[in-house]
Amino acid sequence: MQVTSARSIVIKTIFIGTSEPLRAAIRLACTRTVESGEPATIEGVDVFELSKDGDKFDGVTIIYDTAPVRVDFDSRGA
Repeated sequence: MQVTSARSIVIKTIFIGTSEPLRAAIRLACTRTVESGEPATIEGVDVFELSKDGDKFDGVTIIYDTAPVRVDFDSRGA
């Protein structure tokens, strides 16, 4: 089941922790075309935990506000 297509992501802000430099986050806008054919944009924040060397990801927490597009998924019973 494919509900979305034509995806694009725009990074709006990059945050680096001053008290925790091995933690970083990006604020982004993700736009995609939903089943209705109309583009829909959701905002989100991805928080990254970096390794001690800072050269790898140890973890990521993804937080999105899906309210603007939730109806597109609810109508399909997803």
